[in-house]
Amino acid sequence: MTKINRRDYLKSMGATAGVIAGAKLDVFAQRDQSSSPKHRKDTSKIFVETGVNQFDLNSNESVKLVFYGLSAISRNDDGHCLIGFHSKPTAKHQHRLMIKAFRKVNGVCTQMGTTEMVPQGANLELEIIRPDVLDGVYFFQPPLTNGQMHNNDFRWVVNLEGDNWYNQTLNRKPVHSPILRVRNGLFHTIMKTKSTFRRQKPDGSGVRYLGSIANYVGANIYLQSGGQVNLNWPGHIITCAQAANVKYELHFISHCKRSGTMVDCEFKPYHIDKTERSDFYMHFDGIDLPSDSEYEMIIAEGATGDSPPICGSGISDESPCSAVSYAGLRGFPSYPVSN
Repeated sequence: MTKINRRDYLKSMGATAGVIAGAKLDVFAQRDQSSSPKHRKDTSKIFVETGVNQFDLNSNESVKLVFYGLSAISRNDDGHCLIGFHSKPTAKHQHRLMIKAFRKVNGVCTQMGTTEMVPQGANLELEIIRPDVLDGVYFFQPPLTNGQMHNNDFRWVVNLEGDNWYNQTLNRKPVHSPILRVRNGLFHTIMKTKSTFRRQKPDGSGVRYLGSIANYVGANIYLQSGGQVNLNWPGHIITCAQAANVKYELHFISHCKRSGTMVDCEFKPYHIDKTERSDFYMHFDGIDLPSDSEYEMIIAEGATGDSPPICGSGISDESPCSAVSYAGLRGFPSYPVSN
């Protein structure tokens, strides 16, 4: 297909300066909710309430779960976090889950074993032994500072049920497999895009400016002495045992390939065809909506992203292969609780 330049692209998609300037600038779709005060113990181990950027996360987690690629994040009735990895192919793209494990000693990353491909339908089990600080799953959504969200705020993750998108509870389709259940940890945005985006319908209507979105999502797991995290699926086990000066990263990568090939996906962020811009359009295979209600993710202002503060290599900033959440109309409960 023919690649077009940014100016022609923006004009063809109806994104004139006037349209963007007139759009509602509402990036705070997920509102704070309170949680029980008993979960506020030992907060000094998790974040620092000082400085210009309050609530900066401390880097003292034992294990960090890292998610990038096409996935969906939700909560079940038990309050556990479920991460489903997209597995339904289209004519152009298909995804498979890859897992990489890293051991970090004094900040130096070493991959543990080889990169593993996890088959669709595999039973992923995450066992957390002797967790510390948090006794459940929480979402880092601190109070705004000068009207701005913290860079690590979980609300940078696109909430398809929030008022920036469909503003309703969505009927979901079974397009995610395998699914990982996380029972303990603090979910947050590891890095958001420098590029900014908006959503709109294919005919150019329904424009809403989104700003940056989460490119990498993390979950910090804090362990007591003698604790460990075990990740299991048939024929495999990865063990991360707590030790002084040692951290671990478990990467869950919903990797995109061209359908029917072993060729990595390469996207053109300014292409007029949504299936050439990114794989974000595939999220809509997972919800039950009339075809004329689909929104598209459109780049508003492109930028070159920084290297993420994790082990391994980075992914595209202008065509992010990113997670979405099904967080309901009010979003996930916030942690820490606003005063």
